[in-house]
Amino acid sequence: MCSSTPSAHAGRTRRRAAVLGINFTNTLLNPPDDPALASTVARQTAQDAGVRDYVLNTPGAARIVNDAVHELAALRAAAQGRPVQLLVNCWYGRHRASAMADAIGRRLREAGAQVQVTHHHINRPPVPRKHPRPDCPS
Repeated sequence: MCSSTPSAHAGRTRRRAAVLGINFTNTLLNPPDDPALASTVARQTAQDAGVRDYVLNTPGAARIVNDAVHELAALRAAAQGRPVQLLVNCWYGRHRASAMADAIGRRLREAGAQVQVTHHHINRPPVPRKHPRPDCPS
């Protein structure tokens, strides 16, 4: 139900997925933009507990997870049996999008949904950020 790539099933007609997209580029603080964490977190991903906890404890993150779970439930009901796909993105795909997709997927599984989470960019090399956001803590 929660996948970043459509799935094709052998022998079955492929049906267009119902899609919800969430962009975290300007919604949540990017851990590498926080000067207190930049040197450590830049090489880590959302699979590291410190990064995951930082993202999930960012103000507004819990509300976004709750909203996404409710929106996906409504989308699933309206999809009339079609697959439902959640696309989550941020600037690099290694911290915010990955942590939030995992959290949303976890909540959906707890509610009994069948979920597959795929991270497309989590293993890409880190990209240095030239201009940290001014609203990051110093």
